[in-house]
Amino acid sequence: MTESGLNGQRGFTLIELFIVVLIIAVLAAVAFPSYTAHVQSSRQAAVQGQLMDVAAALEAFRARNFSYNGAAADAAITSRTVNEFYAVTVTVPAGDLQSYTIKAEPLSTKNMKGTETFMINELGETCMKVAASCSMSTDPSWK
Repeated sequence: MTESGLNGQRGFTLIELFIVVLIIAVLAAVAFPSYTAHVQSSRQAAVQGQLMDVAAALEAFRARNFSYNGAAADAAITSRTVNEFYAVTVTVPAGDLQSYTIKAEPLSTKNMKGTETFMINELGETCMKVAASCSMSTDPSWK
């Protein structure tokens, strides 16, 4: 802060204001990507828990019905697949009613572009990959 003028007015120079704005801009440039990564990480952890919840509901369905036939349309299961940041789908193959795959694919419209797709099957095998799908045997597990 400098003193200038005949009346002894005090104030900030333009250079001092530019330095403050520059410091704030540098802090924001460093903080925003870190914040975004943290938010994405917490959303990923939430959807992993959701996949485990859907898997538990599928196992309860199988215990009542002795197969997964019709599970993908069951209200108790479809109500658990709602997610604001991921498209969660349940697939029961037509030829094999004793297996399922649950897939959570990130929605690019919700700032999740470039994050992993998660999958889990009836054996508890998991995988994650930054792609539309992953392979249980070759891609990393999220457990």
